[in-house]
Amino acid sequence: MDGYRRRVMDDLLKKKLQAKGAVLIEGPKWCGKTTTAEEIAASKVLLARADVKSNFKSLLEIDADAALSGEAPMLIDEWQTVPKLWDAVRYTVDHRRQMGQFILTGSAVPDRNAEKEREHSGVGRFAWLTPGSRCARCRCMNRVNPTAPSVLQNSSRLHKNCWKGIN
Repeated sequence: MDGYRRRVMDDLLKKKLQAKGAVLIEGPKWCGKTTTAEEIAASKVLLARADVKSNFKSLLEIDADAALSGEAPMLIDEWQTVPKLWDAVRYTVDHRRQMGQFILTGSAVPDRNAEKEREHSGVGRFAWLTPGSRCARCRCMNRVNPTAPSVLQNSSRLHKNCWKGIN
């Protein structure tokens, strides 16, 4: 993509794709999930469009292999809007036995009924990636405090030890 600005998350996504069959990128709207994934994806399905979602859902019901046959890694944006997709991706990852097959991105949390439909959690097949989860001060991957007041330029995400050092 022209004008794309590389992010810390780019390298993290590449590493996770080398280690797992699928990577789930979760985060708030407009934080760069889809843009980052599009830089790496070889194919994509953008389910934010109603017509695409309807057609994809129908194809998934009829032939999951055909629905998930895009070139790897295949980006599926707003995956949570199609509840049966999780298990279809998990099943495909299991049977292909290859790393880096899918990138799932989503900003909304699936509803409870959709979560009940899942057959499996995806443990061992999926890696999770959350944009902005690095400490804003030292860039480590320690758990951050998203409610901390903003003490650095444009950032309030500090892990516990960095937060103590600023007070």
